[in-house]
Order: sequence, then C-alpha cells, then structure tokens
Amino acid sequence: MRDFWWRFNDGWKHIYLKNWNVVCKLKEASGLGIRRPELVNQALIMKLARRLIKHPNSDWAILLKEKYYCNHSFWNARPKKQASWTWSSILKVTESLWKCVLWQVGNGQSIDINIDPWTPFDLSDLELPLSITKVKDLNAAKVLVPLPTSVAQAVKSIFISPVSVL
Repeated sequence: MRDFWWRFNDGWKHIYLKNWNVVCKLKEASGLGIRRPELVNQALIMKLARRLIKHPNSDWAILLKEKYYCNHSFWNARPKKQASWTWSSILKVTESLWKCVLWQVGNGQSIDINIDPWTPFDLSDLELPLSITKVKDLNAAKVLVPLPTSVAQAVKSIFISPVSVL
C-alpha cells in the first residue's frame, strides 16, 4: 500500500516521505486516516469466524467442520497440515475472538465441563464425581460449595432458562 502513495514512475526506489505510523493516524491527529491493513484483515477474519460460529448449518460452515474439526468443537480445533489459507487464518484469530465471546449456557445440556471453555473461572481444582460431565449436572448437584463464594455465585448466575431465539 505504501508503494501506491509514494511510487515514482521512473522505477527507482526512493525514500518514503512519511512514516507508516504517521500515515495510519487519524486525520484529527495529523495523519491520513488510513486504517492499518493488518488490523483490518484481522477484524474481517474474526467476522468470518463469528459467522462460522453463529451459522453452523450454512454450507461453508458444514464443509469446514467436516474437513477440519469434525470430532471437536470449533474452540478445540487444531491446525492441520495442508489446511486452507481461510482455515489457518481463522485459527490464528480464535484467541483474540475468545476474548470477545460470551457463552449462553442455557440449560447446560450440551456443554462438557472438562472440554468446553464455558466459564472464565479455573475450575480444575474442583473435585467432581464421575457422574457429573455436563454443566447441567453441575447446576443440579450443589457441588459449588468448595469454591470461593464470589466464584460460586458467578457460576450460578451463568445459568439461564431456555429462551426462544428470533
């Protein structure tokens, strides 16, 4: 992009007249107001990943799931050799995307306690009976007692009654 702004017709390399950091500043801050291409690219890939999560039954989402993470959830998918540029890019932004995600637990029936990252709290020290594998079991079983009160209250507040989505 910088070559577009400072390209000369004679084909010789020249000194760039402005620092790229200055060019990417807001106009109000004496810049040209150009957005950083790498951040725009990352945002668009995150938007694509969000669409993949939000619409898992779309044709392209089914294709990616079957090819790259058929036995896992999206969040537990691992990189594969010979993966497409699209999939590799989506995997690179999942950590950033995770910071923006809020789980809607609902009744907790489909969320695995040990695999799915459904809570921001570390519950690895919580000794659970083997029969408790899903979040719904955790809600029913009163096993939050060993946790600090604030964490237990926060985990309990995650549960919501099933709602219809428009």
